[in-house]
Amino acid sequence: MRDFVSFNRIRKSRAFSERSMNLSGLNLSNEDFSDMDFKERKKLINIISLDFSGNPNVSLSNVAKLFCNLEKLYLGITQRQHRDFKEGLCKFPDLLYLSFGPCSIEKIDFLDSLHSLKNLVFSNAHISKIEGLDSLVNLEELDFSDNDITKISSLDNLAKLEKLFLSHNKLVRISGLDNLINLEHIDLRYNLLTEIKG
Repeated sequence: MRDFVSFNRIRKSRAFSERSMNLSGLNLSNEDFSDMDFKERKKLINIISLDFSGNPNVSLSNVAKLFCNLEKLYLGITQRQHRDFKEGLCKFPDLLYLSFGPCSIEKIDFLDSLHSLKNLVFSNAHISKIEGLDSLVNLEELDFSDNDITKISSLDNLAKLEKLFLSHNKLVRISGLDNLINLEHIDLRYNLLTEIKG
């Protein structure tokens, strides 16, 4: 069962009690959880998919205290939250899917601990440079669509990558794909490409 609770005014996690124990997915997008009392709640161990996007005051370290077995996580991120993400994401070692957006990210330097990750989405995140992916050796799908990327780079360690989405960027040429031996699909629509080479 998946539960949708977005666009409400939930302020405390008490809303998730015994009824919530059997949920496998929860959409808590666009709520204000700055006042969540994580410490007093039972862990929601059956939740494997959580949408926490649109919560600018959330601490990912606190989210980990309540949702401990996540495989899919949807987040937005502000620069203020950026400091918390490196510490918070390491508490989700089994995460398979991670999505950010829409948001604003200056530098991708918080993914080092996500060795199991298979799917990563940074759509509409105002990213200008692909970086910080070296440890994601199990990644199969990568989405950087709707950003400001001008060059394909830093993908050398992603030998398992099968799908790459780079539409709606500012790419002028195709390069940096030589080590992607399993790549089956690439989306380069709406870029500044004038020829196909590489």
